Amino acid sequence: MSVMANLLTTFVAIVIGILIYHFRARIWGVVQRFDARNRARIEEEERDRGDNLAHFRHTLKLAEEQVEQVSEIRYSDSRTATPLIARTSNPASAK
Repeated sequence: MSVMANLLTTFVAIVIGILIYHFRARIWGVVQRFDARNRARIEEEERDRGDNLAHFRHTLKLAEEQVEQVSEIRYSDSRTATPLIARTSNPASAK
């Protein structure tokens, strides 16, 4: 490698080190939140090994996460002029 390539490699390594040092609080926060979620998941799995109803609890939790908000649209029928209500899911408000 040439001297210029060594200088460039050293410069890039120093800049990466400075960026990591500058954002260390954010990075550490992300790592801690990930670790907390992982520990909670592992503890829940250990509790569920002895629980016969764990499958139902997980199914209900999954069903709660998949609920979509429903909105109503009111319009009149063009043939009979009677008011109608259509219920549709709102994908913009979905999680």
